[in-house]
Amino acid sequence: MSASLYHKQIVAMARRCNEHPPLEHPDASTYVDNPLCGDNIEIGVELKDDKLVGVGFKVRGCLLCEAGATWIAERLVGLSTDVPSSLESDIRALLKRENETVVDDWEALDVFLPVQSAKSRHRCVLLPFEALNKALAQLAADSENDS
Repeated sequence: MSASLYHKQIVAMARRCNEHPPLEHPDASTYVDNPLCGDNIEIGVELKDDKLVGVGFKVRGCLLCEAGATWIAERLVGLSTDVPSSLESDIRALLKRENETVVDDWEALDVFLPVQSAKSRHRCVLLPFEALNKALAQLAADSENDS
């Protein structure tokens, strides 16, 4: 695999993966896997007043998957729960080259630009974002059922 995919920023971010262990009592959690490459992630979230106040995860996957999970934990805590759904579509478009520039609010996504040329690795980056949205959707469904 190309060294450009695993550049210094990706490696450094992936190494910080263990700084965000699974949460003991998440408000929602989910598991997502990619059977094609074997990557998987279990992610949990804690919320307060419709904001993410905690994100923890367990990743068994490549550096790209670990970096994606770390990116989420380091940048989304404190933000509204409606942010991740648009973020997933933004990064998906960026990886597919549908949007050649990084969305203004997410300049830090440029760390994943080298993955554009490796279509088989897109899902490795996307898996943590998919898991986060799935956990938040679960939480929203539980909230609707309680109403």
